[in-house]
Amino acid sequence: VSSTGGDARPDGARLNIRRASKGTVESLEQLSDKLLEKDAKIIELQAELEKTKSEKEHVVAEERMRNRKLELELNLVNEGDAAKLRQALRAEHDAEMKQISE
Repeated sequence: VSSTGGDARPDGARLNIRRASKGTVESLEQLSDKLLEKDAKIIELQAELEKTKSEKEHVVAEERMRNRKLELELNLVNEGDAAKLRQALRAEHDAEMKQISE
């Protein structure tokens, strides 16, 4: 029996357990540090992802506005072309009517 109590283990066995426990604690601390680093990296990547999503949404919104503007301009051009066509047809019709009446 040892002098520290009722433990029947020799002093060498207790030292091995302490060393093993110390090694386990150190390993757990290292794992904990690695996990904290990974968590920080995940948070950083999530922030970058949100920023990228926001930028993408902004670019998409700008492109939609630009597309809508071009559609409106195209409609105006088409309407202008249609008006010119109507004027040309009307002028041809008037010329034909004038020739018929002469």
